Amino acid sequence: MITSLFGAVGGNDFVGDSLASSQAISEAWQRNWMSAFSDENGLYLSINQFASIIAVGAFLFFIVIWTREMVTNGLLPAVDRLSWLILVLILLWNNGQLLSSLTLGIHRLIETETQQVLTIQLGKLTLQDALQDVVLTADAKNTIRALYGECQAKTGKAQIECFDKTTDQAQKIVEQYEKGWGKGTLNGLRRWWDNVLKIRESLKKESGEPEAIANIDPFVLLHSSIISTTNTAQQAAARQILKAWQWAFANLMEAALLMTGLTGPIAVAGSVLPIGVRPLWAWLIGLFSLGMVKFYYNVIVGLIATVIVKAEAQHESDFGFVVLISILAPILAVALATGGGLAVYRALAHGALQIIATTWNVAREATSFGLRLK
Repeated sequence: MITSLFGAVGGNDFVGDSLASSQAISEAWQRNWMSAFSDENGLYLSINQFASIIAVGAFLFFIVIWTREMVTNGLLPAVDRLSWLILVLILLWNNGQLLSSLTLGIHRLIETETQQVLTIQLGKLTLQDALQDVVLTADAKNTIRALYGECQAKTGKAQIECFDKTTDQAQKIVEQYEKGWGKGTLNGLRRWWDNVLKIRESLKKESGEPEAIANIDPFVLLHSSIISTTNTAQQAAARQILKAWQWAFANLMEAALLMTGLTGPIAVAGSVLPIGVRPLWAWLIGLFSLGMVKFYYNVIVGLIATVIVKAEAQHESDFGFVVLISILAPILAVALATGGGLAVYRALAHGALQIIATTWNVAREATSFGLRLK
């Protein structure tokens, strides 16, 4: 659900993998949209045929109600209901091609807006820049942690030499990230790495005294400097669980959006029935509300990343950001979309209905006046 900008270079951190995976999932779903709505694919065609059956049944019921109203109230009042029948016929004509184009257009609008929100500028920083800093800093750090792992099994001078040698290898990784994403953009990574280099310099000075070597543990220094180099088994397991949550959320959101889009013909066909709330409006509200979930998700994650970068808290937020992107942001995004977001679209739909009703009443009165003049 976030742009491919956040695919990491050679990293294996959960957050980087998660965002890259999220983008890959989104692209795969885009292909599913085009395939499902294409002429060669039978999915949308079969749903449209099923909707046509519903429309026929609804039409028979409509004729009874419409005839009764025409006999009771005259032709002009009965035309109000006839307009809905005409609209349904237009949308479902030619296997629902017009409705298909409308649905794909709404989907493109949702995708465009949810991606463009990341380019919003907050001071000197965009949401996209902040996410890049937070995500790639965590990604690079996890790659470097793996390199230092074997050094922890050693002791004394052998451990210090391993730490020194591994730091040279890690330096190349940091340079690769900065070269690939632009030096000066990954400020969190640079601060973290500068601290690692200071620790190495400190170790070189202390290791010059043979009697002090046995008491030197670079990983104790790293921990005291809030630069943990390893993940515990519990942390690794937690990250995997959170990864599964984020993956499931991304797929369920895309599936819900596609299924809602595909049920458009059924909603249109049901709008023939003379009921209080037309299914067509409910379908549109549902489609836009799901789009708002994606929009809110990107905004929430982007804003939190901006706060992290401005507070220079990339390290402290490592695991918290994973929890945010996997559990808390999806929950909040859904809550906002089903609360305020849904209320907004209900208000818009009600306003649209009022405009249509007013326009139709004016047209009807004008027609009635013209007939009286004749």
